[in-house]
Amino acid sequence: MIVPLYSYRMTQQIRYISYCIVLFCIATFQSCKLIDDDLSACGQEAQVTYQVKLITTLDVELNTVLSTDSDAIHHATFNKYFENIFVDYVHDVDLSFYKTTTQERAYHDNHIIDASEKSFTLFLKADSYKHLAACNIVDAKTVSLEEDSHPETMQLPQMKGDTLGPHTTGLFTARLDMDVLADSSQNFVVPLYMANSGVGVLIDTAGSWVKDIKIYVQDMATNFFVQDSLYIFDANPLIKAEQLPFVMPIQAKHRSEISIPARYADRLCYGTACYPSNDTTLLSDKNIPYKWRIRIYALTWEDKITETILYIDEQLLAGHLEIIQAKLRRNGQADAITAGVGASVQLEWKAGGEIDIEF
Repeated sequence: MIVPLYSYRMTQQIRYISYCIVLFCIATFQSCKLIDDDLSACGQEAQVTYQVKLITTLDVELNTVLSTDSDAIHHATFNKYFENIFVDYVHDVDLSFYKTTTQERAYHDNHIIDASEKSFTLFLKADSYKHLAACNIVDAKTVSLEEDSHPETMQLPQMKGDTLGPHTTGLFTARLDMDVLADSSQNFVVPLYMANSGVGVLIDTAGSWVKDIKIYVQDMATNFFVQDSLYIFDANPLIKAEQLPFVMPIQAKHRSEISIPARYADRLCYGTACYPSNDTTLLSDKNIPYKWRIRIYALTWEDKITETILYIDEQLLAGHLEIIQAKLRRNGQADAITAGVGASVQLEWKAGGEIDIEF
């Protein structure tokens, strides 16, 4: 199934960083001489400005869901993890310029930036181009840039597998139609938008007889085509949510007592990054509506596994963070605290079939 990249809410926080590529669209003297007196292929100076637009609900979600003093440690913990995904800088850029008429790639370049602003000098002939860009690919362990020799096939697929680790970087892409003229100076602005998302699970284990927990998200896209901003849903792997080490809030770091109070340690934080979900509502075998799911597997001290599936019927959008809260019972069953989240439970769950969880 293929779905488009969806628009963002007007209330979201917007942060900007930018770097500039100075693109001189003038062919070399040698190539111009080959055209004799026809200088139409020799462009004039053009400046291309790339802007990374981080449109995200990171701060809004954390400040709304975790707003009390007792939430400070968990707020800091989630913020530490997701600030490495919802980044406000560019590490690496991959730039491709394709001729509109032939779809062949006329120019390709990539750079390590590690800065909020950078300038390059490139050379292109005057022509019409489809320009595509992808950022933060170098350290993306589960996502790669592939099939980029033509614009319609340029994509960012996840690696294959039934169970995958989280995305390790915030992925940004851009697309722009450019008419590079031979007889005038031009300015182009190329916005880069985030292509992936984040999910956090805050689970209260107080009173439960549980010695281990595994958490996964499901029903997310597996691939992204850059030119048309299209998400692909051709498989349905489990994306692992990692248990996050506690982080003390800044206001508490000056104190001599830096250990985590016991009353907070029972509330565990799990986080993952992934592609967005679909916008289509599905029904579970128990007629629970959902657009994506969270699977929680709790291993009790009796060595029995309890499976809880949480059903979320709100689409997870690119650039969004969703924090879902739940409470574990003594038998490992998870009850959703977050409003509007459905649940189904299977006690003494056995591994097998499409789902195989190892503790």
